[in-house]
Amino acid sequence: MIMVIIKWLFSNITDTLESISIIIAAIFAIYSVNSWRKELKGQRELGVAVQALSLIYECRDNLRIIRSLFGYVGEGTTRKRRDNETEEESKVFDDAYVLIERYERVKGSFIKLQAIKYRFMALFGQENAEPFNEVNKIVNELFLAARRLGERYWNPKYRAQAERDPKWYDKKAKEEAKFWAVKDPDTIAQRMDNAITQVEDACSDIIGIKPSREKHIP
Repeated sequence: MIMVIIKWLFSNITDTLESISIIIAAIFAIYSVNSWRKELKGQRELGVAVQALSLIYECRDNLRIIRSLFGYVGEGTTRKRRDNETEEESKVFDDAYVLIERYERVKGSFIKLQAIKYRFMALFGQENAEPFNEVNKIVNELFLAARRLGERYWNPKYRAQAERDPKWYDKKAKEEAKFWAVKDPDTIAQRMDNAITQVEDACSDIIGIKPSREKHIP
């Protein structure tokens, strides 16, 4: 009888130990999968964060090049000529086209920045699309400023109108402040810095960085 009881106990203990082993193995497997998922997600976040920051820093530097007051002889001459342009008009149109020409040489960084926007939103939240939108908005405003200056405010055809409009030179100065990085404060540069700060804030936990500068209040 005692032997039967011992065999029964031994059998149940063995089964229990086997069950415990299976449970422990399952728990370990679940933990390993979750850890792997977290690690994989962290790697994705880190990769996208580094790429986004690198691109927006590059865009800031390229923006300075695009808006630089200093240039070289022949800039703007790749512009396609219009029919019946006067020599004076050609000079004005070329001067305004300098910004577009410079952008064309460095546009790759701006295109790549916009391309990564949706991956960045997917990992860091839709609210973090704003800095990418702001950079795109800045570029569009620069294009518009170049067009307005070339077509109107620098155009010799409008000299008579400039004399009649008391706000003409204020309007011209407003567009030139976008076109060239010479005015202090430079609102375009400030907006770009703010966009960078927003991306840095979004990435701070994953990369462990602090914003490079304080956010400017327009």
